[in-house]
Amino acid sequence: MKNFCVCLAFCMVCAVSATASEKGNPRMDSCMWEAFSCLNDAERAELMKLQRDEPEKFRAEMEKRAEAVYREKLAHYEEMQKIVDRCIASTDEAEKAALKAQLREKLASGFDRRLALHRRQAEAMKRRAASIEKEIDRRAASRDAILDAHLDAVLSGKEKLRVPRRKLQRTEPVPER
Repeated sequence: MKNFCVCLAFCMVCAVSATASEKGNPRMDSCMWEAFSCLNDAERAELMKLQRDEPEKFRAEMEKRAEAVYREKLAHYEEMQKIVDRCIASTDEAEKAALKAQLREKLASGFDRRLALHRRQAEAMKRRAASIEKEIDRRAASRDAILDAHLDAVLSGKEKLRVPRRKLQRTEPVPER
């Protein structure tokens, strides 16, 4: 029982250790994604409009929502940590068993929350993939018309041939020459 509690305490300390206000913090990035994933379609549309019209307000709103998600996760972690500490300190096996059951419930609720988030993300990806497939099918059905229009535009001088673009995935800055 003690090994279980110590191992769990170590895992939780590793999981939540930074403050939410740190810029570029991957935990905050995940909280922002989670906050966005929890929106219904109307809220998402409203925020996307705000992003187009007023990017700074959008950023502030998303940071506020991400902070709320982070605070909720942090409170959940702190509750679990208190249970772990009490479990480790306890010498009564009945109390340890009760604390372990409490801790299991808390762990299960966090696990279930992550599962629900992953399901929402998978559903969003499926909707996006279906939208892309629909666009591909539409363009395939209009293939000849699209090609003829592009050919005419290029030959009339209205358009130029498109130069291939190359996206570089750099992790380091480009060296100066």
